[in-house]
Amino acid sequence: MSGAQTLFTSEETDYCPKLELQEHLQITADAIGKWKQNIDCIQESAQRLKENTMNKFTELLRAVEKAQTEAMEFIEREQLAELSHAEAAKKELEQKWTELRHEKVRLEALSKTNDSMYISQEYLTFNEIGENPTSPPSTISLETKLGKVERAISRLSILIKEHFRSAWMKNLENTVSTGDEERCMKPSLSAAPQEQPVLSDTRYREELLQYCCQITLDPSTIQRQLSLSDGNRRVTNIYPKSEDYEQCPERFDLCTQVLCRESLQAGRFYWEVELNDGDAMIGITHKRIRRKGSENCCILGRNDFSWCIEFWYNNVSAWHNSQETRLQVGRFERIGLCLNCPDGTLSFYGVSDQIALIHQFQAAFTEPMHPAFWIYCDTALSICQLA
Repeated sequence: MSGAQTLFTSEETDYCPKLELQEHLQITADAIGKWKQNIDCIQESAQRLKENTMNKFTELLRAVEKAQTEAMEFIEREQLAELSHAEAAKKELEQKWTELRHEKVRLEALSKTNDSMYISQEYLTFNEIGENPTSPPSTISLETKLGKVERAISRLSILIKEHFRSAWMKNLENTVSTGDEERCMKPSLSAAPQEQPVLSDTRYREELLQYCCQITLDPSTIQRQLSLSDGNRRVTNIYPKSEDYEQCPERFDLCTQVLCRESLQAGRFYWEVELNDGDAMIGITHKRIRRKGSENCCILGRNDFSWCIEFWYNNVSAWHNSQETRLQVGRFERIGLCLNCPDGTLSFYGVSDQIALIHQFQAAFTEPMHPAFWIYCDTALSICQLA
């Protein structure tokens, strides 16, 4: 028994599992309390954010509703003014019609008499009131005035949606990126790393340059918020300002787009453009793209006769026939486009020290195609001189 007693040292006999367990219980309870406070804080913050968000959107809706009310009031004022003028003219003509009718009866009665002098005097009186009435004024002036309002509202709608989308996406991305940096309690749920496009050496660009073409922007197609410079090779979105271009059927009225003057057909063509830190859609379209309105038939890539790449903040997408393909590529200041009509391909390249294939469309390019651009706010784009 004495041997058994020597199995435990004095230090080991001081160890108490119960005390250690109690300590762990206290630590865990403290951690639970902190997480509970964290959960309460999350709920309170989220609720406060919801309320603030609702208030901000309510303010936005009120501003839109106020603008709507003012627009409707303007239209109604113009309508009432024109109706008042038309009603007054109508009453005047009705009074004149009554007088003419009475005069007709009198002249019929006088025609049965033989007093030629009296008949002559009455005929002169008839001439004074018998002048042909003026035709009602054309409604073209009213339609023109209201048409300007309608175009202004449509343009405002596009701009609001464009700016709202840009501001929302940009701030959302910044918020998500900041949250990813701060998140450390679990693995990141961010998207997979971007795939880099296949790179070619500079000799491939030299081959493309054999097909370089000289293109210029067409002033007759450019929308009013876009400004031309550098011999019609540079376009800048100058919103909220606008240019005083003349009216013509080829001009885009709402979409901030411009076509190139030259048409490309039945060959191989290569050109490059430079894009600043702004955003744009770069592509080609048939000339039959609609110029008036903001429907898909007017917008690059949103119909079956145009193809484009859209640069939107940190996003790059390929568009055709309203089908979007998100591209896992970075931004390039210079973009090269190669239209190969015999092979039926439209290729987009990022041009730097090397050339990178961004995306390639396959289609039958049998009709004349025009290089085309949609320019977002605070953006300038230039066609590069290659020759």
